[in-house]
Amino acid sequence: MTCLESRDIARAVTTGEVSEHVNECVVCRRKIEQQRALRRALQALPAPRLDDAHRRAIKSETMAVVGRRVPHATVWRWSFVATAIAAGALLVIGQDRGPNATVDAPSIAASESPMLTERYIAHDDVPPPSRAPSIAAGEGSVISHTPGEQRDAIAFADGTLEIDTRGTRDVDARVGRTIVHVDDARVRIRAKNHRILRVEVVIGSARIDAPEQRVTLERHTLWTPEPPAATTALSAFREAWVALRAGRDREAVTLFDRATDSTVVEEATYWAAVASLRAGDDADAKLRFAAFLEQFPSSPYASKARAALAQ
Repeated sequence: MTCLESRDIARAVTTGEVSEHVNECVVCRRKIEQQRALRRALQALPAPRLDDAHRRAIKSETMAVVGRRVPHATVWRWSFVATAIAAGALLVIGQDRGPNATVDAPSIAASESPMLTERYIAHDDVPPPSRAPSIAAGEGSVISHTPGEQRDAIAFADGTLEIDTRGTRDVDARVGRTIVHVDDARVRIRAKNHRILRVEVVIGSARIDAPEQRVTLERHTLWTPEPPAATTALSAFREAWVALRAGRDREAVTLFDRATDSTVVEEATYWAAVASLRAGDDADAKLRFAAFLEQFPSSPYASKARAALAQ
């Protein structure tokens, strides 16, 4: 069904009868409410005070204008119409205000009423301001909070932080290079030296956006970040070296192969070949020494690798 025309809207405002379309159409319903508000504002306007002298002056001016625009023979008709209209308007205003109403002079408040009504109507659909999230920082915590229209931004470095965004604006909490997106949830974060130690989701869910991984955490989930590749590689190299000195050669080979970070990969590749040779796997050891020389031809271990291949 199409929207109501102007005459249908006027009829609905006057009679109070609305069609089913109005109940479903926001546009038509808004137009009707605007007309009703305007009607109430007009009814609240004070009636003009006109004494006999003013009425005669208005009549004379009206007759003069009509006389210039129409033949003289029809002046009496326009005079009659103008008088009837003026009398009818005064009668209607008097009835609307009641028998005991007093007539006041026009004031500035009367001209302001329609403007106030229009402002009220224009702000009908403006949503209420969004609520601020609940942010509780532990003692000694270092945070920076920047409110936004839809989402708040938090920079967090050290300490503990609890964020509750249920029914409020969502929050993006940044710790170093990791961002925790808290949407309609309650989350606890612990950090140290600009690094996340743990994230606990108490209610709802949260999204972790880190350089190493991206993951969505559900309720009652505890997340700890993966250690950096350099840290993991160095730890594997140390364990491999301990295993090699203890005579656990095959275990040492496996651990050396895990040390792939650029900080230790050269030494790890060479000592993996040595461990394989000590384990009695000559074929594997030769393949490893050859690969080492191809990858690191200028290494300080290059001469020893060539000697091992020559045996």
